[in-house]
This record gives sequence, C-alpha cells and structure tokens, in this order.
Amino acid sequence: MSLPATLGHRARGALLLCLALPFLGVVFGGIYSVSAIKLSRGRDPWLSVLLLSGLACTVISAGFLLQIPAARLGGVCVVLAAAFFVVRRVLGGLDRNLERFGLVHLLALVLMVVTHVATLAERHPQ
Repeated sequence: MSLPATLGHRARGALLLCLALPFLGVVFGGIYSVSAIKLSRGRDPWLSVLLLSGLACTVISAGFLLQIPAARLGGVCVVLAAAFFVVRRVLGGLDRNLERFGLVHLLALVLMVVTHVATLAERHPQ
C-alpha cells in the first residue's frame, strides 16, 4: 500500500523536472537531437549531417567564448567526428536514441574543458 504523495513532494518533483530537463538537454545534446530527428525523420545521411552540425556549433561557440585557438578547435572537431561515427557504428543508428548522441556531446564538453585548460597552461606557464 503506497501513501499518497503530499503537495510538497509533488512540487519538489516538478521543480526537479523543470531544472533537470533543460540541464540534460544542453549537456547531452538534446537541443540538437530532437530537432535533427524531427527534421530528417530519423533518416541518414541527413540525421548525421544535422547532428554533426550541431556538434560543430557547440565546439565553435564554446571555443570562441573560451578563446581557444582555431587549430585546436579543428583538432577537437576531428576527434569528435571520429567519435560520432564510432558510436554510430558500435551502438547502431542514432535515430530515436538521444543518449547515444549524448555520449558524443558530453565528450565534446569534456574535450573543450581539457583544451581550455591546456590553452591556459600554455599562455601562463609557471
């Protein structure tokens, strides 16, 4: 027998949902995945082109904000494109699977942090 949820529990759950969905949408690339799947109807090659374009937008905009040199951004884009195709080959198609693209998008954010730290270490040696 389950106890009825109180209004406070429901409000807390709704607040958590309102905060978690946008965060996960940005971190795991849901902002690109959902729109790319709808535009391409889940069919390749357009799905891959749209997802890689979204990934490039993430890398270029974060690189611009973090003042990362263009050569390093190019290297990050090549690594991420390779990771995209490896994930697609190993785990199957990316249509209707947000978490598969989320792996690559999360890797993009981690690589951007690592690249930013490397850039700062190069600019300000101790």
